[in-house]
Amino acid sequence: MIVQMVELYEAGTSARQVGLEVGLHREAVMRHLRNAGARLRRQGLDAEAVERARELYLSGKTLAQVGAVLGVTQGTVGRHLRNSGVLLRPPLFPATAALPGA
Repeated sequence: MIVQMVELYEAGTSARQVGLEVGLHREAVMRHLRNAGARLRRQGLDAEAVERARELYLSGKTLAQVGAVLGVTQGTVGRHLRNSGVLLRPPLFPATAALPGA
């Protein structure tokens, strides 16, 4: 299973997606990859990528759309934008909103 995880990850599959494929949490996948000596991709965004994220977000793209362009999660984009002083728009569908009929 670890060989499969390393192969998937090194082929460009995200750790989250690898976890879905093998039935493990992303953090467990990352731990196994580190222990196996896999070359881990850099996490987060550098200053140039944060500026690109800022431009995309302020042009109207969502955090998820910006993340897809930059190859990171929407949470990573949001964290970096907040840390750089960008005021984030409220989410269209807040996670805490009650579902109809619930």
